[in-house]
Amino acid sequence: MTNKHYLLHPPRSSVRVVEINEEKMTDEKAQSILALAKRDDYIKRHFKRLIGKGITQNQAAEKYGVVQANIRNWKRRGYIKSIGTPDDDPTAVLVDEADVAYCVEAYKTMGTKPGQKLFNKDGSLYIPKDLGELLFKQLLQPA
Repeated sequence: MTNKHYLLHPPRSSVRVVEINEEKMTDEKAQSILALAKRDDYIKRHFKRLIGKGITQNQAAEKYGVVQANIRNWKRRGYIKSIGTPDDDPTAVLVDEADVAYCVEAYKTMGTKPGQKLFNKDGSLYIPKDLGELLFKQLLQPA
């Protein structure tokens, strides 16, 4: 297991940066991560029009630019709800597009690597404790 190194950089301009394992994160990205941690609120705010709207796994993968295996795995783990089957193809499964959009947004925001934990069991974004504490400190610092 590797040690994680988190460094806070004092603001030199209006854009503050957190350095995480040699990757730099702006306040904007830090705020996005914290917002994503509140799954239900995030879905209602950003994907309200998609709640309850069905999309097949193939369509979701193509529309959101992820491999179908991700969609399938997120559905299998319960992060994406099944909501029925399309009338024209009873063998396909429709999933909730709002859940798909949230999972993809979390996946792209966090920039995960294979085997890295992305979600908690309830489907909300997983944020390691030390990273979460660092993000809160960075955002609470006066600019």
